[in-house]
Amino acid sequence: MKITKTQLTQLIKEELEKSIEEAEGAKGVTYWPFVGGKIDKEDIQVAKDTLSDYRKRYDAANDEGMFKWDERERVEGDLDEMEKIIRSISKRHKKSDFDKADKAWRSLDDSLRTALGGAKRALKKRQRDDADAAERADQFERDVERQRSLDRKAKYDAIDRERRDKLDRQYAPRTRRDDYHLVNPGFAGTGNMGYGESLDRAKISKSELAQIIKEELENLLK
Repeated sequence: MKITKTQLTQLIKEELEKSIEEAEGAKGVTYWPFVGGKIDKEDIQVAKDTLSDYRKRYDAANDEGMFKWDERERVEGDLDEMEKIIRSISKRHKKSDFDKADKAWRSLDDSLRTALGGAKRALKKRQRDDADAAERADQFERDVERQRSLDRKAKYDAIDRERRDKLDRQYAPRTRRDDYHLVNPGFAGTGNMGYGESLDRAKISKSELAQIIKEELENLLK
């Protein structure tokens, strides 16, 4: 089928108009027939900022030792793939290439969010555990010091009591220290007050003495 130059020009014009209408429905992406599309600079910058934020979060978590070697390898690989996608869509490309890149970006984004989020939670848990362990250690030290203080006080109190008891024995009145021989007072140590001792220890009248003798005789005759 042969077409004139005028008809060919018209066909190209219609295709261009159609492509422009389709591009207006896709924010930030413009695709031209036979040439390819290019992402809007603002969208490219958002992607770069996202990648930069992920790298900073990864570096911080990795410095804290939150990733094993295989996890580091996977995360670093995802970050490198994101960077490749940004470079590829920053140039003119086909619509099909963009769809593939967009799908890959979303998958990488989910993977990185999961890995970095898990590392962040694990780091916070470790920090809480470390803080709890430090508090328990401090409490233990406080308990030990308090017990030492109580032991010292008890020791000093015992020494003080012993010192006071020694002073009491040393400087006690003589009557307190020599009363042991009066356990069985009285004449001949019988436990009953003897006449001679009563006369020595207290003055009584003759009538009182006679009364005492009378009472003792009456007791013996019963």
